[in-house]
Amino acid sequence: DEVAGQWIALLPVSVGAMHSGAGFWALWPGVLTAFVMFRLFDIWKPGPVGWADRKTGPVGVMLDDLIAGLLAAIVVMAAAAFSHGVLM
Repeated sequence: DEVAGQWIALLPVSVGAMHSGAGFWALWPGVLTAFVMFRLFDIWKPGPVGWADRKTGPVGVMLDDLIAGLLAAIVVMAAAAFSHGVLM
């Protein structure tokens, strides 16, 4: 379940690498941000992550990591847009 959440968090970085032609590791700030944000959301469990974590059974086990990955991906995209001048 953690792997699926990390994949979702890293999706914007890999798509950015594909479209820019840069190697995946040339975008290490995005990789680091995705990892840290996913771990933060997975441990802290804010809002919808906490709601999913309280669900019983396998759905709750998987859903909290997927939502944490989605929130991390949103943060990564916002950080990339800000750092590249799109949101300035």
